[in-house]
Parts: sequence; C-alpha cells; structure tokens
Amino acid sequence: MKAKRILTALLAAGLVVSALASCNQNSGTESNSAAESQTQANTSGETAEVSTAEGETVTQLTEIPLPIVEEKITLSYWFPWDATVSNVVTNNNEVMSVQKMEEITNIHIDYIHPTIGQEKELFSVLLSSGDLPDMMYLANGVEYPGGIVTGISDGMFLNINDLVNQYAPNFSKWRQYDEVHQKETISDDGYILGFPMMNDIPEGANLGLCVRQDYLDQLGMEAPHTLDEVHDVLSAAKNELGLASPLLLTSNGVFYDSALLSAFGVGREWYQNDGTVFFGPMQEGYKEYLTMMNQWYNEGLIDPNFVSNAFTDAPTNDLLVSDDVMMTETYWGRVVDAMVYNGVTQNEDFWLTPISAPVQKEGDTVGIRMYNSPIMSQTVLTKDCSDPVVATMWLDYQYTEDAMILNNYGVEGETFYYDDNGDFQFTDLIMNNPDGYNTTDANRLYIRRNGSGWIKWERQQLTNPTVAHKDEVWAYDIWSADGTEWVVPAVTMNTEESAEYQSLYADIKTYVEESTVGMIMGTMPLDQFDAYVEQLKAMGIERVIEIEQTALDRYYAR
Repeated sequence: MKAKRILTALLAAGLVVSALASCNQNSGTESNSAAESQTQANTSGETAEVSTAEGETVTQLTEIPLPIVEEKITLSYWFPWDATVSNVVTNNNEVMSVQKMEEITNIHIDYIHPTIGQEKELFSVLLSSGDLPDMMYLANGVEYPGGIVTGISDGMFLNINDLVNQYAPNFSKWRQYDEVHQKETISDDGYILGFPMMNDIPEGANLGLCVRQDYLDQLGMEAPHTLDEVHDVLSAAKNELGLASPLLLTSNGVFYDSALLSAFGVGREWYQNDGTVFFGPMQEGYKEYLTMMNQWYNEGLIDPNFVSNAFTDAPTNDLLVSDDVMMTETYWGRVVDAMVYNGVTQNEDFWLTPISAPVQKEGDTVGIRMYNSPIMSQTVLTKDCSDPVVATMWLDYQYTEDAMILNNYGVEGETFYYDDNGDFQFTDLIMNNPDGYNTTDANRLYIRRNGSGWIKWERQQLTNPTVAHKDEVWAYDIWSADGTEWVVPAVTMNTEESAEYQSLYADIKTYVEESTVGMIMGTMPLDQFDAYVEQLKAMGIERVIEIEQTALDRYYAR
C-alpha cells in the first residue's frame, strides 16, 4: 500500500543508526550498568555494534521487542494538553489509540494532566516538591529555568545519551534525518535534549494574517498587500461599515509572526541578517512601526481594548467571528468558511481570506514569518524515573512506523482505512461520528493528540473544512510564500549563559511589552523611543544580544 511504502522508504533511506553525539558527563543520571541491572525491559531483541560520534563502540538494539515488558508495569507521565482534548476526555487513557498502545507495549502510562492555563505554575510547584514523575512532556510554554541542559546539570533530568545509544534505535535514526534534525536534538555541549515531537518535513506557516472577505465584497475592495492598502481597508471598515475594532491586535501590540512590523525590516524579538543577531524592539524600524500603529490607534482602526485581549498568537473563536473585526491573525484551520462549517458563527456569509505579510510598497519582500521547526516539544526522563531503560524503549517505540500510524491515524478498521491508492482515509467514526462529535472532537476522542514521536501534521488536512477550498485559496501557500532568512533557529545555551540570560531578559521583555503598548496607545510619547533604547542598554540588552549571538554561532558550527 502506498502510504506504508512511503513511510518505510523514509525510515530506510539514508538513515544511519549511529548516534550523533555522546557525552560522558553523568550529571543527573545513573550509570547504564546500574539502569540495566534494575530494568524490567525485554532486551532480548537483535543488537548491533554501533560507533558513536566520539569513536566509542556500544551495543544497540536494532528494534524494540514487543511487548517491551513481560509483566505490565506503570510509568508516570506529566503531560500538558490543550483545551480541544479536555473538552472531550478527562485523561489520555480514555483515548482509543492510547489504549491500543498499552496493549501493544504492555506498559500502562499514568498520564498526569496539569490544569490548562496553569501549566507553568504547576510545573514550578512540582519541581519544588522534589518528587517527580518518571517522564515529563515540556509543552504549552513549560520550560525548565535555564533550559533542559541546566535541568540535567541540576540533577533534575537524566542525561539520556547512553540510554539513547543503546536502547533507542528508531529515535537514533530519525535524529539524523537531515541537518536540522541533527542540530536541534542536541545541545552545544553534546547532550541529547530529550525525546521530541518530531516531523520529517516541517509544517509550513500555519499562522498568519486574514481579512473578512465578505466585508471586502461589501466595500468593493481587494485584499490588501501594502501597508497603505491595509490602512485603506481598515478605514473603510470603520467609516463605511461602522466596525468598532477593525484590526484585532495581540495584547502585546505585535503579531506573533511579526506581520505588519516585518514591513519595516525587523522582527518582533530576535532576528538575524546573514548570521548577525539583532533585537527588533530597539531598531529604528520598530520605531517606525510604533509610529504607524499609534496613528492607526488614534484613528480608531485598532481594537481600543487590545491590551485586554487574552492572546499573543491567535484570538479565540468568539473574537475571531466578531462582527466588529475586519482583520487579525489566526491559524490555517480557521480560515475561509471553517467557522461556519464548525457552527462557530451563524453568519453564512462569513469568510476569512488569508493574506501574506503586508509590505511598504509592491515588490518588497519580508524575511520572517511563522516558522515551525521539525523538532518540537521534548519529553525528558526525570531523576525519579523508576526504570530509565523501559521509559527509553517506550519513547523510542513512538518513532516506529506502526506507532506513527497509531498516534496519527488511530486503529486500522476503526478510525482509518487505506483507499484504493493506498492513502490514509478516516472512517465514519471520525468523519460522520454516530454520537454527533465533529471531526475535531472525534479525533481527540479516538486518536492521541501531540506527544513525543513522529507526528504527521498533514493528517489535519483529512478532516479540516478548509481543504475543500485548497485549489482556490490555501493558507499554507499564501503565508509560506514569505521568507525565513531572518528567522533565528532553535539555539541552546550552556548553564552559565542561561542563568545570566534569564536574569537579564525577564525584566527586559516586560519593559519592551509595556513600552510597546504605551507608545501605541499614546500613554508613552513616541519621542521617548531613544530614551527607551538607552534604558534597554542600561538593563543589559547588549549583553543579552552577545549571549544570543554566541549561541547562534555555536549552532551553525555544530
């Protein structure tokens, strides 16, 4: 079957087994011999002698034997999730594909889901308690202070290098899929960072600007491409249609992907030019952006209450479908008539047209947009992991072809089937659920959402209503047409750098956000911008830039 052939080819083509790097530091980890002597894992599978990047020879499993343990055991897994899942189930163990995973591996996962919206606070409480679960999924903005490497140095997380080299053949292969996978799964000092949610091909720009096409049609206007055209559209929306909040802006005053701001040649935070790092909020282009936004705010073109909007990336559905909004940002699955299809609005004329980042004049280009790395949220093993070998093998299984199918499409014959071309198709349990669930909720109920392993973002296209309009308007193509040469990749810092960076940047970020909002709303005069930049320097921004630059230099040298 076509889908299976493609997956098998991807797994086989050009993927060598040897681990990219291995380090001998033992901070936060027990020795392999001790771990192996205590494990309940079935390690009877075939092995091969593998050379690490440092020239050592280790014996590595060539495949994960199933079941992983003879007698069922339980591993605890701290696992943040999103509201779209919690609306349908109360725990991952209610999900059909998760239950099937337990049956296959003989390992029960005790999922611990922190309260949505309180993940960071509850993570801090958990660290302070000193009593950690076996595994932790660092998602929904959860980060260890100073990063994963600091967590290893602090003895909170295990150094998994040797465990990966010996017991994770599938993850070891995928780590070497291409240069990005190699660089972004390991730190500068040689630590394998964790077991990430991973794609083979990074998802395109899934977030961007959109405009109400039904309103444009009423006005007889085209979708805007330049800043002047955006201004004209917003002005017409206010003055001719009476919209109260033509531009629905993020609470920090800058769109997540730097749209509008990028027309002035800068990014909202870090960006680069040929390997040199710049901090956007202190550049002259940032001042020009603030000047424009202040003018638009005074003209009533920006939501007067934008500072109270509870989003920094995309608005909630109720805000998105407001009759008072002409333009904002959203994710690809909510554009065109998706909000009508999903019953979010009863306005059958509602239509959101995705547009590229506006420029100052026709022919200009921008070098920054929404960028999704193929390496995403990491799962770490903690100091209290009861069986690191079993945990490693269970996580490694998530990178196999069988687990990819299970985690992305569910159980064959129940949630999906192969069509005549060998492609994945969802069954009526997903597409026309007998209990009345829409396709999104049915997916959440029967198929795992996120987590470590190989995640196929393309699966969303099988159920999202926007796909029906793919030939006429496709958000991915429109938003991804903008460049990424200004994007700073996922750099890592050592423990000392992280500590200094965090101590300086936390206050700087707060000051930037407060000043940005103030200069847009006029509570902070625009002629104070130079003084604002000097204050950033006094707060240590030049040292922060130096740290960021050093980390970027190391990234390119990996």
